[in-house]
Amino acid sequence: MSESVGPARKTGHLKGRVLVTGGNGFIGQHLVAALAARVEAVRVLDPSIPAHVLPGIEHVQGSVLDHATVLRALDGITCVYHLAALANLWTAHRADFDRVNHGGTEVMLAAAREKGVARFVHCSSEVVLMPRSRRGDACDETSVLTLGDMAGSYSRSKYRAEQAANAAAAAGQQVVIVNPTLPIGAGDYNFTPPTAMLAHYLSGSRVYLDCTLNLVDARDLALGMILAADRGRSGERYLLGGENVSLRDLLTMLDGLAQRKLRR
Repeated sequence: MSESVGPARKTGHLKGRVLVTGGNGFIGQHLVAALAARVEAVRVLDPSIPAHVLPGIEHVQGSVLDHATVLRALDGITCVYHLAALANLWTAHRADFDRVNHGGTEVMLAAAREKGVARFVHCSSEVVLMPRSRRGDACDETSVLTLGDMAGSYSRSKYRAEQAANAAAAAGQQVVIVNPTLPIGAGDYNFTPPTAMLAHYLSGSRVYLDCTLNLVDARDLALGMILAADRGRSGERYLLGGENVSLRDLLTMLDGLAQRKLRR
């Protein structure tokens, strides 16, 4: 797990005001907290405003699909962290993945260009690095896949969003891409997939899947995004992960913490 990291020097792209889309989500909250100690000002664009917010954080309520709202949120901004995405893998409205994840990214990139934003960090996902049919090979930032390699609607939407970010970078926009693995940590109140899986197991559900996961502490992920903004190269992707762990070893660790034996 991560240790607390002191304030970074306010150099490079850490100067000025930053915007975090999806800043009220699980990863977004950790990123906003880390940025608050490092930059001049933090603004959040999110459809909802939480009951309890960090002092000094400005909130703009709205959608990344609303061009006018996005332009207003970008006033005076020097760097964007685009995290807003639909990640509910069990939604019945599969078309919403592309509408929000791909379409929202297109809106954000275009508005950032229009406003002359100096830096754009696009939060992609590890799923765009993993083909539908895997043979046990490890993936890294150099993985080259096609849309047909993607496993489902969510993966395809994230792939198309990353392609849009790549196209913007190729056209001269300063865009850095980060690909988180499976984030885990405090504050995951809506239960993202890794947290939901662990919660179901601890509540008594059986888990049969034999696989290897890569989990990343949400605080480490936030710091990785900040470093990508400050030091990353435009047009490059950065895989932000932790340690590979087998699901069995992970559940054994949980059982140790819960003082019980692994169920078979």
